Amino acid sequence: MPSFNLLSLTALDTYSVISTISPSPLVLTLTLLLTIISLYYNIDRFKRNSCLYKSVERREVYKGKILSLRVDKVNINGRDSIREVVEHHGSVGILPILDDSFVLEKQYRYAIDKVLLEIPAGTLEDGEEPEECAKRELLEETGYYPNTLTYIGKMYLTPGYCTEAMHFFIADDLELKSKDLDFDEVISTEIIKIEDAIDMATKGEIEDIKTAYAILRYAAKVK
Repeated sequence: MPSFNLLSLTALDTYSVISTISPSPLVLTLTLLLTIISLYYNIDRFKRNSCLYKSVERREVYKGKILSLRVDKVNINGRDSIREVVEHHGSVGILPILDDSFVLEKQYRYAIDKVLLEIPAGTLEDGEEPEECAKRELLEETGYYPNTLTYIGKMYLTPGYCTEAMHFFIADDLELKSKDLDFDEVISTEIIKIEDAIDMATKGEIEDIKTAYAILRYAAKVK
């Protein structure tokens, strides 16, 4: 029989190896035990590997209104490498519910020269709490004030190079007031039936990732 190191196997590898030896209850019990050991080992190894990046030097090359860009020199396993990092204050995304519909918006995005269907969203101001930011942004962009906000979690939008974390809320019991858009914001409000929006998100017709996530998260929540 070929030799192998059980602690180097993944959970599926462990099952495959053991199941080829014997399908007996005793062996299957052993398989479960070894799988647990394998999972524990690999999780522990991942935690240790996540600390392999050591920052050697940080240099800010741009500082803007809502983000800054820095270039880091890091040491990975004894070798130097460069990482470009966008630092962002963080943001909020709001999924507003009006009767049997979502209050969404069409917004022109200069970077991709395209109009996208999106949930209302915005950047946290210095010292601002996510809930307060959600109320402010929803009112400014749609004219609706949320009397009820439900927090549904936080997601990192582009963790490969950006620190931005977006906090998501479901907004309900909406009260119509008035918009207060910035002069450079090109936004129109779109009232879309909930089932239609879910169908669009499921089919991949919504190209904005935060919007697709919020709608599908809502769909999973109400099932």
